[in-house]
Amino acid sequence: MYGRLDDDVTGMQAYADALLIIPKVLAQNSGMDQQETIVKLQEEYRSAGQPVGLDIGTGKLCCICYCANILMLHLNAEAFV
Repeated sequence: MYGRLDDDVTGMQAYADALLIIPKVLAQNSGMDQQETIVKLQEEYRSAGQPVGLDIGTGKLCCICYCANILMLHLNAEAFV
């Protein structure tokens, strides 16, 4: 029974890690540093508690309702625990 739970957690982590490739590639294609972009998005999400986006025209973080060109990263906090 406990082995099954570990497999589920590992699977969720692998899925969350795989989803991060999308914003990484979009950031790279926009001429931004991949790792720096992901870290900024994660930190802003944790502090704001709501989905944040990245305006790829300016490189600034914003609430996704206000961005025109959005690189959206909606993090599921449970997947990163």
